[in-house]
Amino acid sequence: MRALRIAFPQAYIEVSGNISTIAIGKNSLYANSIARFDSPEMAYLFRRDGGYPQSLVAHVGSFNLVIVYLNDDEHLLSANLRGMGVDNVITFDPRPFSRYHDESCHYVNHAVTPHIIDHLLKPVLSLGITENCIDKIAKIYISEEEKVGAGYFLDKIGANNNRGAKLVVIHPGSGSRKKNWPLQRFIETAKYLLNNYNVKLLILSGPADEEIMSVMREGLKLEDVTFVESMQLKSLTAVLEQVDLFIGNDGGISHVAAAVGVPSLLIYGPTDPDIWAPRGSNVYIVRSRYKCAPCIPETMGKCDDQICLEWIELDTVISQIDGLLISHNAEEN
Repeated sequence: MRALRIAFPQAYIEVSGNISTIAIGKNSLYANSIARFDSPEMAYLFRRDGGYPQSLVAHVGSFNLVIVYLNDDEHLLSANLRGMGVDNVITFDPRPFSRYHDESCHYVNHAVTPHIIDHLLKPVLSLGITENCIDKIAKIYISEEEKVGAGYFLDKIGANNNRGAKLVVIHPGSGSRKKNWPLQRFIETAKYLLNNYNVKLLILSGPADEEIMSVMREGLKLEDVTFVESMQLKSLTAVLEQVDLFIGNDGGISHVAAAVGVPSLLIYGPTDPDIWAPRGSNVYIVRSRYKCAPCIPETMGKCDDQICLEWIELDTVISQIDGLLISHNAEEN
């Protein structure tokens, strides 16, 4: 999105997708507008009989270029977009895996397996945009209004005036339980932080983390911890910008934390951080060194024990935390 904005600074850019997620991209730098991809009208993009609603034709046909990050092997989507009057359509499969692993379900060559940002930039670069003009580190910009709202929230939970305490966020979930470091180790990490540092600790959860949060609450029921459950993403993004340290798995919230510049300690087991980890000078990776890690999604889906994540010891993560918080304190002093 930023590459397109830099290349076409005067363009009107609309982004269509999961509305709760793409909302963080709606601003003057990225998207002028956002649209739901799951609206009933959008179903006509996948029909074979045409008969498009005039309102959809008027809207979609007003664009000079549409880039679609979906698998369109049958060329149905691109044909419908052209049928609505879009002259330039680029469809691109966002999944990087099929070309980069062998029959043993391991990556063929890490040196040629692209980082996901490099992969997703390919259709943009096909427009003739110069690659060396693109900053390949994701950034999310927070408005002043959003910052004020985050300040109100932190005041409400007592995190803004806490006698100089560091604000630390732990997100023990992700889009898949198979990417999650063992919950008991997150609980022990939280207890270590509370016992050894002056911190205000927030535990984050999303809509799919109900079971995880139940275990976390039970394990930390006597501790001074604030649980933040299912906060709207745009509001959460503004809160994360004011955090001193974020600790999480390979998940979407980890990318958000890194994109707002928060020091982010991220734990990777079956997924490959060379492909999936956010980039940035404030991103710190703990990766599994177990013999089968990383693996591809098909292998991860069949694995029931996640030994690669069990292999990452509590002391390994705590050592990283000590280094980050101690160096942070030294910089302030």
